[in-house]
Amino acid sequence: MSQDSVNALTDSISNINKALKEHDFDTIINETVLGIDELLPKIHMSFLEQRVMAFKRKGDVHQAYVTSLIMTREFPTFISGFLHAARILIQQRRFEHAIVMCKDGLEKNAQLSTKDPKYQELLQVQKLAQKGQNSKVDFMKLLPYDVITLVLKRLSMDDIINCMKVSKGWEQSILSCPSSFREWRIVPPADQREYDATEYDIIQQLSEHIWSLYVILQWEELAEQQIKNLFSNVTFPHLRSFTVYCTCKTR
Repeated sequence: MSQDSVNALTDSISNINKALKEHDFDTIINETVLGIDELLPKIHMSFLEQRVMAFKRKGDVHQAYVTSLIMTREFPTFISGFLHAARILIQQRRFEHAIVMCKDGLEKNAQLSTKDPKYQELLQVQKLAQKGQNSKVDFMKLLPYDVITLVLKRLSMDDIINCMKVSKGWEQSILSCPSSFREWRIVPPADQREYDATEYDIIQQLSEHIWSLYVILQWEELAEQQIKNLFSNVTFPHLRSFTVYCTCKTR
């Protein structure tokens, strides 16, 4: 917590205590309104920022990022959350996401002067992310078709879905290798979550090239629902064979 916030909070509490003794209820009301509207958000933000720094020093980048997202969501008019989130994304070489994060922060704080130190800092982080994005090597554009096909044949459905989410370029590169999907094994997510609409859309695009489909399920009682969900959301126009494997009959 910054010293200014501590001093402001101390002064406010002192004023409230003094007003209580003097039965000055209007002052109490005004001070509490000031505290709730102005002081508490700053204090809350200070605590969250310290939490981000603690997670970073502990090496828990994931929790640091999650906390920074809370900062951007709960306090969008404070640039600190966007700064922390963007820096973590750059550290993870997720430059495109970092650029989006910076743009979001700049747009939500457009009321600030462009000379504001935090605003300038976020602009610099955005430039750093853009520089990183421009320097990235897209191996999908460099590898020959045969090599990409061999790699894709070794990936699971979830791996392919994640690859197609990277960018439109990756999506097109993967779809240009239809022989990779003639025979495909689907292992539903280990946490048994349902595929979302975007993932079903990706599977639908790939389904045009699938001839043989193998579904590997962990629990027999889930087989009917898993298969029902899959075929309710995806059609396989060229499917020639369909096999279901259950690796365990009971929990």
